Amino acid sequence: MDTVDMLRLRSLRLLGARSRLIQTSLGRLHILEWQGTGPRPPIVLIHGLASCAVDYGPLMRWLRRRHSKLIAPDLPGHGYSSTPKVPLTADRMTTALLEMMDAVVDEPVIVFGNSLGGIAAIRYARLRPEHVLALILASPGGAPMDWPELHTLKQS
Repeated sequence: MDTVDMLRLRSLRLLGARSRLIQTSLGRLHILEWQGTGPRPPIVLIHGLASCAVDYGPLMRWLRRRHSKLIAPDLPGHGYSSTPKVPLTADRMTTALLEMMDAVVDEPVIVFGNSLGGIAAIRYARLRPEHVLALILASPGGAPMDWPELHTLKQS
């Protein structure tokens, strides 16, 4: 992390965000959590390639008045999460995300994913559809699904 990101994380902590590490089979995943004051369900914000959780700081500040809880993980090898000691594959990233979500999320959530985070969000929704209230995707990278698969995902 560079100095700017460290300062952004510090300012988010001062505003009430919680920063912690969750142990997964791929290493430690850093997450930002914010207890919201709004009536809407929890939302998970998953960043894209070469990004990190603190990039969602301004959005989290705005969403905390609308949602009951906000969670933004740093994907493996990003932000404050550890760099994997093995090659990072989509399956390994998904497993780490599942382990983190199982440890942190105790009710169905809205999942937002951008770019790399979009494919992570899709993979999570396919494996844990009962934990996903809604899926919001912004330019989901590498989402190799045809229309029937997308329809199936939409129905689950």
